[in-house]
Amino acid sequence: MEAEDLFQYTVTSVLLGLYLQQRTKFFEAKGQNENLLQNLKLNDDEANDQFQYICGLLLRHITQLVCNGHAIYEVGTCDTDLDDNKGPVVNSSQFRIATAIYPSASMMNHSCDPTVINSFFNQRLIVRAIKAVKAGEQVFNCYGPHFRHHPLGERQESLRSQYHFNCDCNRYTY
Repeated sequence: MEAEDLFQYTVTSVLLGLYLQQRTKFFEAKGQNENLLQNLKLNDDEANDQFQYICGLLLRHITQLVCNGHAIYEVGTCDTDLDDNKGPVVNSSQFRIATAIYPSASMMNHSCDPTVINSFFNQRLIVRAIKAVKAGEQVFNCYGPHFRHHPLGERQESLRSQYHFNCDCNRYTY
């Protein structure tokens, strides 16, 4: 990650920790949090250690969201090419409504020409194969820039800046 991005995520995690500490009862050792916080077995300055530990967890989750978050979309209205709306769809819109981490889907590597496509049903991620995948082959997901929608240079820059790797999908050079 870029140092500036990591700094901003760190500040965000500390601000969230301060909010939890000053505006909620999260750090009070009562009820559900009692066992969680007391079982941390931290150093002598327990309150400060708990705060740092929770802020560290927040930072970890924030950075995981940046690279492993899946945008959840809802499909909007569709336009057809006939006046009676029974013709083929020629235009549809999607609205990003949330971001979530789906651990299994996060394990798939990227390809600008993927073997699966993602869709959503309520809060569930549905992963469907769009190509034959032989036993033992990797299942590839598209992290966003698809070769049919973005030129090679744009895809590579997008993947490098968000996911920190160089895409080698050179087969699709347009």
